[in-house]
Amino acid sequence: MVGLAIITGFFYENSLPACLIDMYRVYVYSISLKLTPIIITDIEQDPKMDEIYKAFDKGEVDAGVINFISSMKSRGLYYLVSPHRSHADPKGNAYEVMLDIFSSIFKSYQDVDKILYYYTGHGKKTLRKNCSESQCFSPTISGNPPTASDDQSIYNNKCVREAGILLPNNKIFSYDKIFKVLHSPYDREEDRSREDHVINEKGSPPGKSQPSESSRSSGNNSVEIEIAMIIDCCECTLSLPFKIIGDRFRLIDGENIKYKYPTLLLSASLGNEPAYMSSIGSLFTKRLLRYLDKRHLPYIETKMSRHDITLHTYCNYPLQPYIWQWLVPGHIIDVGVSGDLFIINR
Repeated sequence: MVGLAIITGFFYENSLPACLIDMYRVYVYSISLKLTPIIITDIEQDPKMDEIYKAFDKGEVDAGVINFISSMKSRGLYYLVSPHRSHADPKGNAYEVMLDIFSSIFKSYQDVDKILYYYTGHGKKTLRKNCSESQCFSPTISGNPPTASDDQSIYNNKCVREAGILLPNNKIFSYDKIFKVLHSPYDREEDRSREDHVINEKGSPPGKSQPSESSRSSGNNSVEIEIAMIIDCCECTLSLPFKIIGDRFRLIDGENIKYKYPTLLLSASLGNEPAYMSSIGSLFTKRLLRYLDKRHLPYIETKMSRHDITLHTYCNYPLQPYIWQWLVPGHIIDVGVSGDLFIINR
């Protein structure tokens, strides 16, 4: 079986110079998890910027960040999305290119059972016609209308027409679309002929893994996939039905219990919350990777809040409030026996 880390980050022609550092941090973390890393970006070559060298000089990242892009290209683990050119569409139709890239990845990796999807860049949402930011919130968990003191992050904003990542050509690639493609790695849409023309920088799909006999015979029903998403941007409006509130996941939207595979989402600031970016990367990404080994999600949210960093955690099933073990490097459960008691040390 194959575990993938799909690392997406957009530079927007120097508007987010530190995004490469965030991507590299997650790349190093994914290697520690023994995942296969793939990057999707609008950065075409290794940037020669003071921020990159400063991050290395301060010990934030190792020297690999300096030639990160060229290294991923040479290994066939790099996809370009740009308003100027791309692998699949020289005219720069970034939205269609994103669809094709996902399709190409999952055609190349047939036995995926773990997916870590990371995004750093700008988020954006559009509202339905005749709606405004202050309208259309659904009732609270208790059934009462929300008040000014309520945490609006637990409501589903009915005004939002589309929310997602902002592509380099200013189009929105919706979160719903990301969920859809991540949840169907074995049944890509076959009616789009251009999928076969997507290539990576070396001219061929990266690192093909052959499907096992069981997956070929049984299809996607034989594989249980776990999907973890880390979204480091503003306006991350999502509709997953469960959210960490207090000490556990609570149902916040009973109409949106969907998606085939267990999905855990760790999301940064909403539209009305601050997001902190330094010259050497996002504080959200840096702190979150540092605290994931704590595993208890309410505790991680509390730790983040002590640094004035917001973390919103969602899932599509009533999961236990813990990070999955495969998201923690070298995580070992030591079970000891004392009398009739089992002692578990994590």
